[in-house]
Amino acid sequence: MSSSTALMIPTSMRAAQVNRFGEARDVFEVVHNAPTPSPGEGEVLVRQRATSVNPIDCRRRGGYGKKLMELRGMADLPLLLGNDVSGDIVAVGPGVSDRLLPGDAVFGAKRPSKEGTYAEYCVVKADDVVHKPAALSYAQAAALPYAFLSAWAALRDAGLQATTAAGKRVFLQGGSGGTGVVTIQVCKALGAHVATTAGPAGVELCRDLGADEVVNYRTQDFAEHLSDFDFAVCLADQGEEKKMLSILRDGPGSGYATLCTP
Repeated sequence: MSSSTALMIPTSMRAAQVNRFGEARDVFEVVHNAPTPSPGEGEVLVRQRATSVNPIDCRRRGGYGKKLMELRGMADLPLLLGNDVSGDIVAVGPGVSDRLLPGDAVFGAKRPSKEGTYAEYCVVKADDVVHKPAALSYAQAAALPYAFLSAWAALRDAGLQATTAAGKRVFLQGGSGGTGVVTIQVCKALGAHVATTAGPAGVELCRDLGADEVVNYRTQDFAEHLSDFDFAVCLADQGEEKKMLSILRDGPGSGYATLCTP
């Protein structure tokens, strides 16, 4: 089914736009007449039921990455932030297989763009969404994709591989944050031994998610309690990079990665 034969779609929509860079209370504007996008080749149009706010959205709202977006031709204002897609397909573009049809509930992550997911409708590549499990609400599904992809990218950058992860020792600095809780579960699902740091309120959460060792960073220095790890991933404070490197085992095959931005 092509977009021309899809469900009834309004020509305009509500959207939360950023018209200049700065603090959230100063730069967001909810408009009711943003043009509804149309799916192109290999794309689907999704009516959003839920999305999420990730740290990268807050940074982009303040101007982070502006020069890179300019080089990509994606820096024009107004800007729609948001990466997580969770909703129902209302139209499909040319070249989309019948795996995805109007009416299907889907979730996924939109690639970097100036037309994000803080709107009633968004266009996303068909390859970047999958069917939403019935057991997940739209809000639950919206909380997963970008965090999961970020977690997996960091683990891969550190050198962890799904086929050899079992038994590896992985340290996650900042395990109780949005990406941290996903990263813990990914590592445990792959059979790794996981140690992480958390504040007092997050210690039990990390344990409940399967972390083998949880260090309360308010009262303990993880570098004094942990050693001989294969991989370390920075999820919170890049200023602790030297300490994270110090707990890695000697020899080839260990690795470090960070999801932090300056």
